[in-house]
Amino acid sequence: MPEGPEVRRAADQIERAVMGAPLREVFFAFERLEEWGEHFLGDEGVRGETYGKALGIVLACGYAVYTHNQLFGMWQIRRAGVFPKTNRQLRFMVTTDAKSAQLYSASQIEVLHRDELAQHAYIAKLGPDPLRDDVSAATIREHLRKKRFARRQLGALLLDQGFVAGVGNYMRSEILFEAGLAPEHRLSELDDPRVERLAEVIYGLSHRAYRKRGFTLDDELAARLKREGADRRDRRHYVFARSRRRCYRCQSVIERIEFANRRLYRCAECQRSPNA
Repeated sequence: MPEGPEVRRAADQIERAVMGAPLREVFFAFERLEEWGEHFLGDEGVRGETYGKALGIVLACGYAVYTHNQLFGMWQIRRAGVFPKTNRQLRFMVTTDAKSAQLYSASQIEVLHRDELAQHAYIAKLGPDPLRDDVSAATIREHLRKKRFARRQLGALLLDQGFVAGVGNYMRSEILFEAGLAPEHRLSELDDPRVERLAEVIYGLSHRAYRKRGFTLDDELAARLKREGADRRDRRHYVFARSRRRCYRCQSVIERIEFANRRLYRCAECQRSPNA
């Protein structure tokens, strides 16, 4: 499933491709939405609004198209009239004279007034999204202090979109590593400096992954590894998908474990369990 940085980049691509120009074709695959296709013809897109893993295309007429990729959804940007070779099903499309933004395989697509977008049932339950302009590391830090999160283990909590919006499996492993925390840690076990550090890592790593197209290594380490001829897999993440490879900080072997029914990667030396 695309995580927050990938959804925000998709919104950027959609904005560059089709925003600010009249829509010449609007396609909905679902019968319940078909009438909106004709209603939106000639309108213009205003912006792509993201909330964690959800994306809304806001139109000048005052409506928005809410989408969520779920596990298999995928956006494609093509020249108008051009379609990729794929077995995926086209579910939604907006096309101008020049470009087309096409959403494949997603099933969560709705039309609502743009003022209602933030109150959508999914969006209203989200925690702070680090990639939104109105969220800072301080915003996240205050959210982390809420009592309802205190006793939950971070390895599960980071996948809860009500905790922090947009964090998924690769971001979870990378956040825990960079913060030096084991998945078994609970917020109630962390002192104020470690809570602050966790908030800073969540915020900073989200922006780094967005800026670097899913890569989470810091710039200095990534540049050094590239000079040394490291392959792309080893220049992408600190621990995620690097099981049985060496930790960049302590040279211990990276482990893959199952946590909250999802694969998680860690360095047991750098991320010591609270009971160790």
